[in-house]
Amino acid sequence: MPTSVPTPQPQPTTNPFPTSALNLFWPGSPTSPLFTNDPAGRSAALAAGFTVPAYDPTKPSKCWAATSWPTTIPQGYYDGTGNLVPLGADPTDPLNIWGPTEYPVYEPAPTPALYMGLETAPATFIDQQPVPASMLATQDQGNALALAWGLTAAALSDQSAAQMMTRNGETRGLWYIDFNGVAYNVGQQIALQNANGVGAPGHWDTTMSVGNVSQPITPVWVSDIPPLNPNPNPPRPIPQRQLLPNERLQAGGLMDPTLMVWTTPLAAGSAPSAGGSATLSAYQAAQLTNIESILVQMATQRLGLTGVSVTPKS
Repeated sequence: MPTSVPTPQPQPTTNPFPTSALNLFWPGSPTSPLFTNDPAGRSAALAAGFTVPAYDPTKPSKCWAATSWPTTIPQGYYDGTGNLVPLGADPTDPLNIWGPTEYPVYEPAPTPALYMGLETAPATFIDQQPVPASMLATQDQGNALALAWGLTAAALSDQSAAQMMTRNGETRGLWYIDFNGVAYNVGQQIALQNANGVGAPGHWDTTMSVGNVSQPITPVWVSDIPPLNPNPNPPRPIPQRQLLPNERLQAGGLMDPTLMVWTTPLAAGSAPSAGGSATLSAYQAAQLTNIESILVQMATQRLGLTGVSVTPKS
């Protein structure tokens, strides 16, 4: 399984920037991936090599993968009011992404076996046809299936020779089980058992009649895959880094209550000197120039003054 650890994102150059930039896991990250809480997210996590258990509806969704957590990184996130809240649960808990459980597609191994065809001369055959791999099985598979149907090995027979199969090195055979006087091909029944994927839960029901109730009882594979709750649980909060010294959380106001991260440049020489004077940074100088422009505009438009300028007091 790949390694995934919390990693701070670079501080954005925009001011302000969304709190999602504080997330220690984010979409597309090669070291700290964040997945969507849907079947596409499950598929992406599986494709990345992560173990994705069946969705547990009794727990919150968890869409970020942490295989370990450095002791140097605090475990917390900022809530909607700007408070740093502890995660509370183990960050290395397994993923819990909403969606149906994926099972490997059943694909029987290819086979070199052929049906013998017509013999036109000694050991010379024409019209040989390939044996479908889906009809082949081992004797052990046949015995296990017979047992699942409540039968013994006596119900199992190999019909490879009777159906004139040329093995060409194939070790599997055309095995059949006699159930209520009907011969069932073991390979085909195994394919039915794996219709939802290899390992999908289910069981054989040998008490059912398919179609007309007067028909003989037929073995039927019944899926035991639990139904998926259509409403996924809310996801666990995404861990976030702590604010840097030049960052603060602030909402936009009544018209825009979104919590954003605002930054203040940390420039060398911006602190007051020992004599009480201060050297302005480029950012501070630009802010003062902007304030001066606003004051001049107010004096001109509201007070009707002309030739107004703002000069520092000596």
